[in-house]
Amino acid sequence: MAKGSSGEPNKGWDEMTFVAMFVVIALAIWLVWTKFRHVIVYALFGMDWLQYETMHLLGLLGPHGEQMLSLVSFYLTSQPGFDPHTISMDELMGTQADVGHRVRWALTLVIAAMGVWCAFRMKGDGFRRTYSLSGREQSRTFYFLGVKIGAGLLQNVLRLLTTYTLTKRFLVREKTEWVSKGVSFMHYQSKHWRVALAGAHFDPDAQDEQQEPAKTPMSGCATAASS
Repeated sequence: MAKGSSGEPNKGWDEMTFVAMFVVIALAIWLVWTKFRHVIVYALFGMDWLQYETMHLLGLLGPHGEQMLSLVSFYLTSQPGFDPHTISMDELMGTQADVGHRVRWALTLVIAAMGVWCAFRMKGDGFRRTYSLSGREQSRTFYFLGVKIGAGLLQNVLRLLTTYTLTKRFLVREKTEWVSKGVSFMHYQSKHWRVALAGAHFDPDAQDEQQEPAKTPMSGCATAASS
């Protein structure tokens, strides 16, 4: 960025850039509206007709809604007598506002249902996915009478009660151990990339016929000495 004589950054270029962007966008909108108005009109009126017709079949349109359905149907089926370039922006936006006002609650329910589905059924942690290589991390775990308590609120309540009753040292035990956290990156990849399945299920501490335990520097020295 260029600097003025006082050493301050020159903001004139940034301001001119925003002005130029605004002018270009305005010209693009004007060009599309004047040259390709028929595409916009037919596309929007087509979607409006589908929504009006659905509400008509469900018996949810009042007298004004029936008039709007007839008007939109006329616009879509009266060729060649209908010229889409005669539709003004106010008329087009008025139709969009009317149909939007009628279907707002239905769309709200659909969006809410999608949000609930994402929160409870989406793989990962609801709306977000937190990955780790193993899907586990070391964390402090809380045990009450030998029973693991995972809920944070219940942990705090029990910790407070046992502290005030001086029974914490007898009833509560806390220790650091590996707990499941987020999504194992390898397990997630193995669902879409089958060759990663072996790596996802690899356990370095396992001892069986098909998988040897992890090598360590000491075990390597012992193997070299024996050979």
